[in-house]
Amino acid sequence: SMQDLISKAATLLEALPYIQKFAGATFVVKYGGSFMDSPDPTIRQGRGDRIAILSENRSEYVELLVADAKMGAIAASQHWRQSDAELKHCLSLVTPRLILASPRHAEMARRHGGGVPISVFGPEYEQALASASEDSDRAVP
Repeated sequence: SMQDLISKAATLLEALPYIQKFAGATFVVKYGGSFMDSPDPTIRQGRGDRIAILSENRSEYVELLVADAKMGAIAASQHWRQSDAELKHCLSLVTPRLILASPRHAEMARRHGGGVPISVFGPEYEQALASASEDSDRAVP
């Protein structure tokens, strides 16, 4: 909807100075707290899960970093210029629960994902986001 687009634009505008300031820098997003030690598995669901991202720079990337931080998940960025062997090896080390890919790199993700569910940015991804509840801690399938 138009309101969703306005909301996304506002978030990106707020983040833009930081994106520009740290362009080309390597950074780690750390999110933790006592909830990670909870004995209740419903509280821990999604906490510590790794979500692999195979994409060129795009607005969804910022969304994913924020969502991963909210969930307590770990964003495992994969470089799309890796050789097939390198990407396959890196994904095997990361053992992601989900791979998010841009349409440009979706085939590469499918080839080397090892059966891990893959979500491709586009209409289906946007529909999955729209259907998720706002307080959900689950990754978009």
